Amino acid sequence: MSDLYEQNFRPPQGDLNRAVQVGCTYERFLAHRTPAFTGEEDPMRARRWILDLERTFEVCGCTEVQMVLYESYMLQGEAAYWWETKRSLLEMEFGSLAVVSWQRFKKEFDDRYFPVSVRRQKAREFNNLVQGGMTVEQYAMKFMELGRFAPHLIATEELQVERFMEGLRPEVRRQVACLQIVEFQKLVDLASIAEHESSFVVGSPPGQKRRSYLGEGSSSGSPQKFVQRTGTRPQTTFGVRAGGRTPVCPRCSRAHEGDCGQRGIQCFRCGQPGHFAQECPSLVQGGQGGRGGRRGGRGNQRQLVQARVYAVTPGDVDYEAPETHDAGVITGRVRLYDFYACTLFDSGASQSFVSATFARMCNLVTEPLPQSLVVALPNGEIVCCSKVALGCPLDLGGRTLDADLIVFKLLGFDIILDMDWLYRYSANIDCRRRVIGFQLSDEDYLEFVGSKLKARPSVISAVQAKKDIACGADAFLAQVASTPSEKKSLADIPVVEEFPDVFVDELPGLPPVRDMEFVIDLEPGAAPVHKAPYRMAPAELKELKTQLQELVDKGFIQPSTSPWGAPVLFVKKKDGTLRMCIDYRELNKVTIKNKYPLPRIDDLFDQLQGAAVFSKIDLRSGYYQLRIRDKDVPKTAFRTRYGHYEFKVMSFGLANAPATFMDLMNRVFRPFLDSFVVVFLDDILIYSRDLEEHACHLRLALGKLREHQLYAKLSKCEFWLEEVKFLGHVISQEGVAVDLSKVEAVLSWPRPSTVREIRSFLGLAGYYRRFVEGFSRLLGPLTALTRKNTEFVWSDK
Repeated sequence: MSDLYEQNFRPPQGDLNRAVQVGCTYERFLAHRTPAFTGEEDPMRARRWILDLERTFEVCGCTEVQMVLYESYMLQGEAAYWWETKRSLLEMEFGSLAVVSWQRFKKEFDDRYFPVSVRRQKAREFNNLVQGGMTVEQYAMKFMELGRFAPHLIATEELQVERFMEGLRPEVRRQVACLQIVEFQKLVDLASIAEHESSFVVGSPPGQKRRSYLGEGSSSGSPQKFVQRTGTRPQTTFGVRAGGRTPVCPRCSRAHEGDCGQRGIQCFRCGQPGHFAQECPSLVQGGQGGRGGRRGGRGNQRQLVQARVYAVTPGDVDYEAPETHDAGVITGRVRLYDFYACTLFDSGASQSFVSATFARMCNLVTEPLPQSLVVALPNGEIVCCSKVALGCPLDLGGRTLDADLIVFKLLGFDIILDMDWLYRYSANIDCRRRVIGFQLSDEDYLEFVGSKLKARPSVISAVQAKKDIACGADAFLAQVASTPSEKKSLADIPVVEEFPDVFVDELPGLPPVRDMEFVIDLEPGAAPVHKAPYRMAPAELKELKTQLQELVDKGFIQPSTSPWGAPVLFVKKKDGTLRMCIDYRELNKVTIKNKYPLPRIDDLFDQLQGAAVFSKIDLRSGYYQLRIRDKDVPKTAFRTRYGHYEFKVMSFGLANAPATFMDLMNRVFRPFLDSFVVVFLDDILIYSRDLEEHACHLRLALGKLREHQLYAKLSKCEFWLEEVKFLGHVISQEGVAVDLSKVEAVLSWPRPSTVREIRSFLGLAGYYRRFVEGFSRLLGPLTALTRKNTEFVWSDK
């Protein structure tokens, strides 16, 4: 124990009630009756204990060292033994207990009793949280409790509102979605009101009762309790009168008392006879109507207008089943400004719509609707719209027809044109030919030929993909490979044509016995390690079987009975093919590391001054061209679905493989290094001042490969170049420049939001500082944000 601890934090003769020089006395701390922690509690109780302890420290005004001291007295049983051991290790590391801060204790405590796996599980629970059978209040409490473990998902109040809204039950969400709420607490309050009011009967026929979700529930799928309620007095919910036991009128099918004032067909909006509410002229005029329409019980709330749409995706328009297809629906491509829109002409729709994504792409100017529009989708879902783009010029066959388009979240179409728009331009639909004729005037007739639109592929987020996979959905990995270039011919390349035995299509077999072999020296006492094979996709299993057979045929691997066993995985190469790699991490942990140095890339480039002609040679499966020492072969054993094998040649993934191969290449090209050859692992660069000199240099280098029976891959080699890409850089007579394809990660890096992310970005970008003038000055504002006691504020700097 340090002197600082003895003087200030340990009361003499075991008297813990003696006043500490600063902060809070132990007696005052104990008065708050914070429970002890034994280490047997579940992770959530451990987390609550540490939070309760922090609140007590804050109330008592404890110093940081007192926090560490007092918490040690609150640990009992297994937890006390754990902290005593951990504290001893920290004292050995730092030399004194005084350096153990409260934050360090919390980190160690969380790692032990509230591990990352639990935190991730809670974050997943939050991500999957829905109201289910819970009340809104219970859902809100669960939302805030689990939200602490995924703060990035609710970093702003807008995100809080959006995510909370998504988890509400549909009948509650529909009632609050149109209110455009931006405050979280207000959303909770209104959702609670909507939930309470929706539990009563709304316009139900006599004798029927509506079920409501009441009682307890959870996000984990526990059984929901359904309680039947019948109202004893009329209720008003969002402008719709609720009847309860009020009798339903046989004339108008509405619940009311007294005589019915309706005679024949009557509008429920303005009260006038002769039309229905959806045809009311007040909708077109934007007026309030005689009765105020669906005026809610919340005062000045905007009116809600009902609309419908026949289809929102190309999948809803079934061309393959004409007997069930609606004859009034035709699709085609229409141009809006400079963009072509996948358009649906829907005579069953009551409004014209434009996709929100397409509207942003076209930079459409939108205005708020005078009345919020509630749209009924084909699947029965209700969605609210509030914006409209007026006078959009649609180009059909060279003629411009204007349309007022309501911004809507369409899934497959960009634009939907409704019956009113078709009526305005006197459209005549020829169902058999799928042609729409527009009679624009007595002598002006426009004919639009529809076309079949294929459904666009759906795009989902990574979060949604994880949810779907967790629910049992099938997932497949698709890889895109570049088209191979035209095959090179040796006969067309000067000098290279003299060495056909170096550029072979396949390695001839086991490499020759060289003056060096790959060795695997283990740490004393190391025991064999084996792991179960990794799971693979069907395509990977097929590739594994093929590559195993090829390796056996060439003699590179052989069946094994070794106690060692590593799993296999595949890595995609630049040309799109798969490279089989062995996960030797467990073997590497007990391997004595080879300290042979790899060359610095910047030192290699310093040798290229004055060079004007370049050739690049890439060895064919370079590692397979070096044998493994016989007694070390069993250590390379790997396990697959098709058997247990071991390598006789050096394999990818072994700890000392790069250093050993670098040693081999340096021995082969030692006479030419830094004269006209640069080597980095299996990449060989030959450089010269002119063409004549380059022919001589190239012949010498290829001669060395022939002498040592090393083989190259012609398709990956390049010869007689004035500019070459090598090790992530572009080399020419002008000097060394950055390969733009390699800095794509820097250019596309998202804006950092934490100090750790800034450090990651600086580490990545720092590699290219030699190519950027004033690099330190440019990144000065970012570097400043990484300093201690500096507030993280992102600005235009």
